[in-house]
Amino acid sequence: MKTSPRRHSPQARPKLPLSVRPAARFRTGATVGLSMLLASVAFADAAEEESKADETITVVATRTEQPLDAVAATVSVKTAEQIEEELARDIADLVRFEPGVSVSGTGSRFGLSGFRIRGIGGNRVLTLIDGVRVPDEFSFGPFLSARRDLVDIDSLRRAEIARGPVSALWGSDALGGVVSFTTKSPRDRLDPGDAFAAAFKGGHSSADGSTVGTVDLAAARGPLSAMLLYTRRSGQETDTAGAIAGTGADREKPDPQENTSDNVVAKVVFSPSARHRLALGIDLYANDTTSEILSDYGSVVFGTTVNRRDADDARERQRTSLAYRYAAPLAIADRIDLTLYRQSGETTQRTREERTTRTRAMQTRRRDSFYEQRIDGVAVQFGKRFATGGIGHALTYGAEHFVTRNAG
Repeated sequence: MKTSPRRHSPQARPKLPLSVRPAARFRTGATVGLSMLLASVAFADAAEEESKADETITVVATRTEQPLDAVAATVSVKTAEQIEEELARDIADLVRFEPGVSVSGTGSRFGLSGFRIRGIGGNRVLTLIDGVRVPDEFSFGPFLSARRDLVDIDSLRRAEIARGPVSALWGSDALGGVVSFTTKSPRDRLDPGDAFAAAFKGGHSSADGSTVGTVDLAAARGPLSAMLLYTRRSGQETDTAGAIAGTGADREKPDPQENTSDNVVAKVVFSPSARHRLALGIDLYANDTTSEILSDYGSVVFGTTVNRRDADDARERQRTSLAYRYAAPLAIADRIDLTLYRQSGETTQRTREERTTRTRAMQTRRRDSFYEQRIDGVAVQFGKRFATGGIGHALTYGAEHFVTRNAG
């Protein structure tokens, strides 16, 4: 059972046959981003101290904790309890009741796509996990599609969806909106005074014959608390109403598929006083999918017949973050949030073909496609509340610097 993503070294990749050319080759590059914020807002991870009252609180709309009915933006908030009640298995199930928000790709070889909000999708919808942006989507022809289905629903404490452009707060990536995930923390499972808690979840879905198992452990002693969450999913292709089997373009039934995913979330939190909080988080996600593309068997391209086409696809994500919070009145701020992070995503997609040319020659082709993106960044945010002339103000300002490296 795999509990951590695999790393593929460029030197260790298998050599391709002479008759094969790579599906995607592009140079390694890096981009540097710097964003500044000056507004009446606060940091995304602030939701962790959300009030326990019945009032729904949102962070993504203004970057500060605000009652949902007090913000002008259109925002949806889903808690872990609501996700459980809706029996959501993936990000497509998460938004199936949300107007104007969709996730496509069910049943495809490459899995689910990212979020589409009011017709805008792809990299124009900013997706965050614990305040850290997930790797971008990238596609190259029909044999490489690196997508953003890189989070397991069982690891989430809450999900917030802001519809519409909020680039003034979150940067140019948020042209279509923001989807912000917050993973669970040690105190979520522990009642006051508890030192240890454990939970197990199991499930089965007849739609794709999938099973899921989640183990969630949490412990606390004094100012120190920790948690470990592990989820394993395995399933097959999603059933359809198609009745025609066989091979070729006339096939209506889904192509056979086997997929597995593993997700690990570990957190350690140190809070020596109400003023200080230091949290180390590690998040690992890996998915493997094998497909027999029977609908392509027998297809003819420029006189060459595809006798067989199979695929082996893998996608992985790793995140490490260290967050510090100081909450006490100072001249420059009442609260300071500082986060250091590294997040990387890797997609490897292999296609194997057996062909017959127009001259009756037999060919075996293998097409390997690879895409990797790593993001290293630091973000700092200050929040200050003050009053002038009997009017209260909330000022938030800060900066984020990140470097993005792409390779394939």
